[in-house]
Amino acid sequence: MIVLLNLHLHKIKLLNIIGTAMKKNLPILYLVCTIILSSNIIAQDEDYYDPGFEIFLIDSYVTSKLPHTFILSFFSSDSCNAKVILNDDYELLVTEQFTDQHNAEFDMTSMRFDTSIVPYYIQVELPDGSEFTSEKYELILPDAYELQAAKERSLFTVCCLGSVVFLLPSPTMVSIDGENYFGLSKEVPIISFFKSGYNYPVGYISLEYEYVFNAPVQSFVRAGYKYMIQFDGIEFISPGLNLFTNFDGYNGISPELSVGLFKIYNVFTFYTKYRYNFQPGSADSDMHEISIGLYSNIFSFNF
Repeated sequence: MIVLLNLHLHKIKLLNIIGTAMKKNLPILYLVCTIILSSNIIAQDEDYYDPGFEIFLIDSYVTSKLPHTFILSFFSSDSCNAKVILNDDYELLVTEQFTDQHNAEFDMTSMRFDTSIVPYYIQVELPDGSEFTSEKYELILPDAYELQAAKERSLFTVCCLGSVVFLLPSPTMVSIDGENYFGLSKEVPIISFFKSGYNYPVGYISLEYEYVFNAPVQSFVRAGYKYMIQFDGIEFISPGLNLFTNFDGYNGISPELSVGLFKIYNVFTFYTKYRYNFQPGSADSDMHEISIGLYSNIFSFNF
C-alpha cells in the first residue's frame, strides 16, 4: 500500500507540471513529461504486478478446550476450491465452491499425531483446472491434546514393548586385527534432551554392555553421548562419542555414527551403526564394528 501511495503522489506531481507547461504554451516540455510519466507508470506496474497465485493465511490454531478443533481461515488471490493436508496423513476439505474467502473448522478428536507441531499445506484448484500447493505451515497442538493421546496408550502394550527393548540385543560384527568376530550389545538411553515438538531428542546419554564371542577381549561397558539430527527420507543421523572399559586394563574411546532408517510400531526405530574403538597411544587393539538394532527412549529420563 505504501508503494502504491507513493506512486500515485508522483503521478499527481507530474500531472501538475504538465498542466503548468500547457498554460505557458510549452509543447516540448509537455511532450517530454508525458513520455516520462508513461514510462514510469509502465515500469512501476511491471515491478509490482505479480500475476502468480497467492494464499494469505489469517487464522490457524487448535482450540485448547474439548473437543479440540482446528480453526483455519485464509484469503486467496483468485477464486478456487481448497483442501488441507495434515502431516501427510489427513486430507480435509476446506471449500468445495470456488471462492477467494476460505473458512473451516475440523474436529480433531479422532486424529492422532506423534509430534506436538504438525506440518500441513494447502492444495487448491482454480476455475481453469490448474492446481496450486502452498508452502508448508505448522500447527501447534495444545498440551491437553498430547496428554489425552498419551492416556490412550495401553499399559500392557507399553510394558510388553519395553520388555522387548531390554531383552532384544543388537547383533554386531567386530573386526580385530583382521579377524572377524560376532557379538551382541545392548544400549539403553539414560537421559534424553528434547526440544518442543521434536519426534526425537536432540541428544542423549547412554550406557551399553557388549559381549564379543571368542575375541581376545570379550566384555565391554560403554558410556557416551549421542547427538541426533532428523532428516527427510530417513529418521535420523546420530554421531556419538563413548568411553569404554573391560575393567581389566583395556580402556579407550569409541566414536560412532548411527543412521535411523524407519519406525516400527511408532515406538522403536530400526538403525544401523558403525563404531571405531581405540586405545590412545596403542595401535594394536583397534576394533571396527558394524551393528543393527532398535532405538527407543521410553525408559529414559527426559529433559
